[in-house]
Amino acid sequence: MKAINLSDINIHEMTPDDDIGYFDCGDEDLNEFIREDALNQMNAKISVTYLCRYKEQVVAFFILSADAIKINLDDLEKFRDKDIHYKDFPALKIGRLGVCNPYQGRNIGTHLILLIIGQAFRLSKKIGIRYVSVDAYKYSVGFYKKKYFAEFIHDRRRKTVPMYLDILKLEKS
Repeated sequence: MKAINLSDINIHEMTPDDDIGYFDCGDEDLNEFIREDALNQMNAKISVTYLCRYKEQVVAFFILSADAIKINLDDLEKFRDKDIHYKDFPALKIGRLGVCNPYQGRNIGTHLILLIIGQAFRLSKKIGIRYVSVDAYKYSVGFYKKKYFAEFIHDRRRKTVPMYLDILKLEKS
């Protein structure tokens, strides 16, 4: 597989003029979302979709929105800081992330996760953000674990697995 220079990837907010009809990441749910729902959610101020271009072709996308990590009693000790006793913590949510089939396995997904974590760090200097969260499809849990995301205790019947990354702990390490 031919390597690509990740610095050649340009990222911009999706617009109605973007041609994404050919985009196929191998997951029909993600393909359908980017083609049919992403702009509507942007217009409704629910999320923002970012397209990643390489040589003028959309090769990946990701979606960001605000989130809150809600802590239940079973997880409280795992999340509680010494002096902070909240049950909800602010987070930046990765709503969706997909890489077009011919570009999978070329570190684009990893590159995007690092950019998103960097965005969370920058935002945390201006507004409260403690975590990056994602509801990962079961087939991508391993990908996120390699990026230091941890699983919540979750219902195995769900089609996604709630995961989080504590940027404060990452910042201290």
